[in-house]
Amino acid sequence: MKLRERYGWECTIGTQAIALEDNLEELYPLAKTMKKIGVDYLVIKPLSVHEEGTCKNLKSIRIPDNIKKKLSSKFLNRGSFRVIIREQAFSNLKEDKPYDECYAKDFMGYIDSKGGVHSCINFIDNEEYEYGNINDDNFIDIWSTKQIIKPDLDKCRDVCRMDLINRYLWELKNPQEHVNFI
Repeated sequence: MKLRERYGWECTIGTQAIALEDNLEELYPLAKTMKKIGVDYLVIKPLSVHEEGTCKNLKSIRIPDNIKKKLSSKFLNRGSFRVIIREQAFSNLKEDKPYDECYAKDFMGYIDSKGGVHSCINFIDNEEYEYGNINDDNFIDIWSTKQIIKPDLDKCRDVCRMDLINRYLWELKNPQEHVNFI
């Protein structure tokens, strides 16, 4: 924060917290601290456990209304600071995925520290899901000639980063009857 102020940098600095049973009471003090030190926002989201992850014993839960009310207070959310609670992610945590494949993979890209190009961060350590390497080819060639990789949804995390995109694309591809009825 000090460097941003000293040099007049116009950048946004955000932080994240994962809501767990064990830390619910700490979320409000955390938000106050983030506001005090000059962070622009705090995102609070549910834990999204990967099938092969090491934190399967942790449990993410919905944020109780009394804590949510404190986090949404005008005291916290004024000036440039905001608390963002990923409500949709908390809601989707309890639902089955309506989609049968990952459609979002064509809209996201990740490059790992070795130059490997991937469409999903969950499989970034798995060469089977690597499209190519920017040390060998340029990104445009890799992305435009990439082979079709269909991740196994059973191995995907609940409410992963691409879940909302997948839900939206699924609805576009499989519209409900009378979806536009008012």
